[in-house]
Amino acid sequence: MRTLFYHLRLFIILGLCITNTLNAQTFWSEDFETDGNGSRYTPEVEVRPSGSSASCNDYFARSLATDQCSGDFIDVTLGTYTGLSGSYLWAAEDLDDNGVGGSQNFELFITFDNIPSIAGKSNLAFRGIFGAGATDKHDNVTAATTNPDFMIVEYQIDGGGFQPVLSFHAKLGGAAETFNTPLAEDTNGDNIGDGADLTNAMQTYTALIPGTGNSLDLRIRVSANSANEEMAFDFFELLENFILPVELVAFEGKAVEKGVQLSWSTATETNNAGFELQKSYDAKDWETIAFVEGRGNSNVLNSYAFEDQTAVAGTNYYRLKQLDFDGAFEYSEVVAVEMQEEAGRVLIFPNPSSRFFTVSFKNPSAQPVELSAFNSLGQLILSQQLLPNVENQQIELLEAGTYVIRVQIGPSISYHRVIIQL
Repeated sequence: MRTLFYHLRLFIILGLCITNTLNAQTFWSEDFETDGNGSRYTPEVEVRPSGSSASCNDYFARSLATDQCSGDFIDVTLGTYTGLSGSYLWAAEDLDDNGVGGSQNFELFITFDNIPSIAGKSNLAFRGIFGAGATDKHDNVTAATTNPDFMIVEYQIDGGGFQPVLSFHAKLGGAAETFNTPLAEDTNGDNIGDGADLTNAMQTYTALIPGTGNSLDLRIRVSANSANEEMAFDFFELLENFILPVELVAFEGKAVEKGVQLSWSTATETNNAGFELQKSYDAKDWETIAFVEGRGNSNVLNSYAFEDQTAVAGTNYYRLKQLDFDGAFEYSEVVAVEMQEEAGRVLIFPNPSSRFFTVSFKNPSAQPVELSAFNSLGQLILSQQLLPNVENQQIELLEAGTYVIRVQIGPSISYHRVIIQL
């Protein structure tokens, strides 16, 4: 089951469609198990890795998951690609070197030929298997504006121009990670990866192709501009009658006394293992804060709720990652919830800080003061009573990371995000 998520307002407009994917049919596929260069697909170039140490890191080719150089297409400490279909896949690394794409040609294409007519077909979808070297980081659009790393699957209908249907880009990291971020699905079209990291354990992704017509063209664009930026793909399919079986008819969040109350409901579920609730402070970098079990298979309205007690003052972003029992997944829309902080009550500085930071507050009536610190997983790692009549008090956190600090002064509670950089 892949899940199509609708925000409530979209659901009202579009109506509820309850069906399943059992009627979906594959009408075209390419598994790379036999050589289709020039007949089933046309790569801009095809260069396999050879025995020299340099060209082991420069290739754009169909091959086995293991090559003849170091024993695999990725860092040998990770082993080889797994999860592919069959024995062969298409792999890429350092496309502008050693006669692969040529100097300064970071981006290469593969176009797929002999795709059947789509006349009379509806509810089209693309499906493929993708992976990348997880510890061999990639360059994002901020660090490398002219040659970032990516894999983008594109389609066009009746020659109307290519549009992306599924994209993988480097994530946006901190100052020290602009050139060293994982490759991940871009779920919102901003050319920044924000989904789960691609790894050598390849995963299946599915995306809907809007519209239909008479002819459909498919291609993939791959960009990689240095060694140790490996990526791979396998087993592409085009499907028809692919109507996703679960609709999320609402996903909402609101500020409450103790944090953010999140609620969502589904109209029908098939093979639904559950939902990862993910949170972000910038709508780019996401962390999982909870898992809520699904109903498996259901044709009735189901409601879910979770209270995030680690929300901070300012904007908190949330999304759902719906998971099937077979590992397939899909993301919801993003919900933003604004948390207000009572002005002048609590200040935390410096931020970011190195181990020690100061908590400053006004407490003229000397009410009890309690401080709690939660890590990025929402786990409580520190809880202590503060002196009610001391305005500035120093707190120590021993490990680097992003923390949520909860300060309760009598009945009043405030939340703050603190970054520790050792």
